[in-house]
Amino acid sequence: MIYDKIISGRYVDLRSATLDDAEFTLSIRLDPEIRKCFPPFEGTLETQKAWLTSQMQKDNDYFFVVIEKSTGERIGTVSVYDIDFEKRDAETGRYVIKSENPIIVAEVMLLLHKFVFEELDLQKIHGFVLSHNKRAIRLNKFFGATFSSEIIDEKNNIPVFQTKLLRENFQKVASKISKYIYTEK
Repeated sequence: MIYDKIISGRYVDLRSATLDDAEFTLSIRLDPEIRKCFPPFEGTLETQKAWLTSQMQKDNDYFFVVIEKSTGERIGTVSVYDIDFEKRDAETGRYVIKSENPIIVAEVMLLLHKFVFEELDLQKIHGFVLSHNKRAIRLNKFFGATFSSEIIDEKNNIPVFQTKLLRENFQKVASKISKYIYTEK
């Protein structure tokens, strides 16, 4: 689906991906450093364009490109998908940020979670993290997520943790996270 507004923060904006983002999103997925933290992927520009076209038409699935405000550069992607409004839950993922700045990384996640819990009015989000991705594990815990014991993702045959974040847990940490991000240093 296309979300026709910009989700705006102080340091980054999130906007729905378009076909013009195909080369960028493919480059992220093929980046050797980033690939260490995600399931295997083989693709071409044409397959990426086809996936983006399909995603833009898919109900209950938003795929965002992250734009750094200070430079106007695209620095990542993030997504909420498999939205079930009856159960009031969804999955988040496709979270790739090419920034070492922890403030930017945290703001992206804060904006996505606010979108899910406030704009979409959901109660729970879930996802998975590769068990060796320590940075993603710390970030999810910082935001109040709980983790399953390690399991094997059968599709990709890799060890992962399933994550779950309840709206009430996010609300408990959101103001602390906002202070961390938005307090002038």
